[in-house]
Amino acid sequence: MALLLDLLIIAVLLVSLSRVLPGLRPLLGRALRSLVTAVLGTRVVETRSPELTSIVCRNCGTVSPSRARFCSHCGASLLPSLN
Repeated sequence: MALLLDLLIIAVLLVSLSRVLPGLRPLLGRALRSLVTAVLGTRVVETRSPELTSIVCRNCGTVSPSRARFCSHCGASLLPSLN
């Protein structure tokens, strides 16, 4: 649980920094996505609209909407494991 709280704090700091320094937004966005991938094991990718995100299945690599709970291809859970 502490790890998720740390991730949330870092995410808030990166978003705040991107508002102060808009030229760094692409770099900060990549840093945040890398951090989420490293901590949760779930890769977040941007779609054509920056407001919409997708999740890539760790099992088969299929891209699913961020609101999906299970992969539409292999049925694996898309929710982050808390192990």
